[in-house]
Amino acid sequence: MLKRTMVAGLLVAGLAAVPPALGQGKKGQYYEPSQRLRTALETCMKDEVMNGANCVKKCQEHFTLDLTSRPPVCVSTRPEARYVPPRPTFVPPDRPLAPGAKGT
Repeated sequence: MLKRTMVAGLLVAGLAAVPPALGQGKKGQYYEPSQRLRTALETCMKDEVMNGANCVKKCQEHFTLDLTSRPPVCVSTRPEARYVPPRPTFVPPDRPLAPGAKGT
């Protein structure tokens, strides 16, 4: 009787220590695309998809857009797919602004 209780206790403790199955959760790369709230007079641009009242950016190459989750997610279709974040295109001016110019 004591042996059965001890075996059952060890079995429960062992199962509690096992990590969740590898099949659960998201596989591969994924990222959240940028989205903006559109007004009633606006439509989405060519590189965006309409999702309710939002315009969501289309995914990069080798990624598919999953609109069923909140927020929308771009999920990789290939294991070697990598997300490349956009680079800002702002270039600071070469010379300082003149005194009294707007923004100084």
